[in-house]
Amino acid sequence: MFRKSAMLIVLMVVLLITLVASNPSRAEAGTNGQQINVFVSCPYAPVLAEVRVRGYNQRGQYVTWSSRPNSKSVVTYGWWWVGKVDIDYRYAGTNPYTGYPFPWYGTSANIPKTFSRDIYAVVVDSGQDCRRY
Repeated sequence: MFRKSAMLIVLMVVLLITLVASNPSRAEAGTNGQQINVFVSCPYAPVLAEVRVRGYNQRGQYVTWSSRPNSKSVVTYGWWWVGKVDIDYRYAGTNPYTGYPFPWYGTSANIPKTFSRDIYAVVVDSGQDCRRY
């Protein structure tokens, strides 16, 4: 009887170890800051000519990243951000109402240290009217 109980306990321990070993821990993306996808959501807006992102990286250093994407979206690949960032952007071309190049616009975002993905999306024109005139 004692031998049967001991065998049952050993079998349960082996089964428990097998279950724990076969269930890998869930890897969390973006646990040390995020890369940022800066994009224009309005379908009628021009492409981005220049983008600058200023803020703190995952090491606590204040840094500036810039790009000339010539598209409606740009990702700060390889640059990781945490906390408040300031984003300045300028559209390509000229303003149809003034005939002058578009001025710099700005927005800010609060980038979480932990996020479900490595890339955090920031829409730069979210408060603008997207109707075509």
